[in-house]
Amino acid sequence: MYEGRQPYSFRAPFRNENGGSDDAVLSFERTIPLPVELDEDEAQCDWASDHWGTPRNIQGGLFSDDLGGTKYFFVTRAPPPLVWLIAVAEKYPALDLSLHYQKRGMQWTGTMRCERGRLVSHMEYEGVELVAQSSKGEG
Repeated sequence: MYEGRQPYSFRAPFRNENGGSDDAVLSFERTIPLPVELDEDEAQCDWASDHWGTPRNIQGGLFSDDLGGTKYFFVTRAPPPLVWLIAVAEKYPALDLSLHYQKRGMQWTGTMRCERGRLVSHMEYEGVELVAQSSKGEG
């Protein structure tokens, strides 16, 4: 899940680049375009892994936008798009960004947070620690 928590005026440039409508689906390729000269699937996966942090673009997703922020819920292949989030933070320093990710079946999860165009925290949890961390602060 990607989340941005600023007033709409700060979020608008990012939203416009990623579709611009209320039903906009997030796409790594809209923010960091895949070079057109890469025509082989393996070359595209290698490039995407280097520039997005994951070998494929988003597979489906949901979008929510309100006064509290913009949220995108999406599925990717492992690993999560950490490289992409840092690139987006650098490109849009007015946005505070959070990425919450989970690998099903392997019991690991993580959170990455960027503020003012920089990475401020990145935590990953595995196994039993996942259960303990995910239950804290919920209520």
